[in-house]
Amino acid sequence: MRKTLIFINYNIVIIIFLLLVAELAVRIFVPHIKTQGTTKGLFVDSLYYASHGLKPLSAGKSNDASVRVDKYGFREYSVSIDTSKGSWLFLGDSVTFGIGVEADSTFAGIAQRRTNSTNILNPSASGYSIDNYYDVFKYFVLENKYDLKITRVSIFWCLNDIYLNMPDFKMPGGKIRHLFSDILLFMRIHSKLYYFAKTLLFDRSKSYFLFDKSFYHKNNAEFQHAIKRIVDVYDLCSEREIPFDLVLLPYEYQLRKGDFAPQNLMIKSLKDRHIVPLNPFAELSSRNCHSKSYYLYGDGVHFSKYGHKYIAEFLSDH
Repeated sequence: MRKTLIFINYNIVIIIFLLLVAELAVRIFVPHIKTQGTTKGLFVDSLYYASHGLKPLSAGKSNDASVRVDKYGFREYSVSIDTSKGSWLFLGDSVTFGIGVEADSTFAGIAQRRTNSTNILNPSASGYSIDNYYDVFKYFVLENKYDLKITRVSIFWCLNDIYLNMPDFKMPGGKIRHLFSDILLFMRIHSKLYYFAKTLLFDRSKSYFLFDKSFYHKNNAEFQHAIKRIVDVYDLCSEREIPFDLVLLPYEYQLRKGDFAPQNLMIKSLKDRHIVPLNPFAELSSRNCHSKSYYLYGDGVHFSKYGHKYIAEFLSDH
């Protein structure tokens, strides 16, 4: 019995040692892998009516990148807001927020550094979807909080912005996350080996794209609601003579396979409303581009520093 226990303990020690060596090897040879997680203190509930938002004057981390929030509730860049200037309001989710990328290297931050005449206002937050965008729009444009002289509004659309009260356990991998939430949370925050193995074994970008694509057909209630909300924002901007843009941001799997069916449906559905969405990545699908370079490692949704730079160049040209 004692020999068996010694043998088991010996093997446990060996396994732990090998895992630690593998963890160290990943950190040395794949340094661009970022540990996951965003500081909870960056967010506050019911900031914009029913919607949560970035907590004013908070600070923290997002996938290793530093985050600071200014007094208005916008992600802070090296160029401070000047209330005597006009402002361009960015409405987006965690992609526009810029998870895992330092503030001045996000497309919003680059846009701010390149313009001296306009403030870039970025209240985007993780977990946002179309109804959250509408709440933030009402707060800053319709109610004109802080009198920030908004002269342009842009929605940066990701496929998952269509969700209405989508429980996490129904999403790809949701049941496993629900059952082992504490263990997986610890691994995401502390282990780069975990993320390396996960990326090697699974194509998460494909899974999320196929799941989200199922919502994009003209008779789907979520799709119809999303189109209506976008049109509402466009109409309210038009009444105030504020230019409006809808910028379509794809998943990595879409660039890899050239499947832009959801975005094409949105373009077709909004055409009769005189809204012409912008599609920064449309041309890349025909160039055999290295799609993964535009996104964070193992993440088919959130852009890398290179991807953010590409979007910033597109915005500058358009």
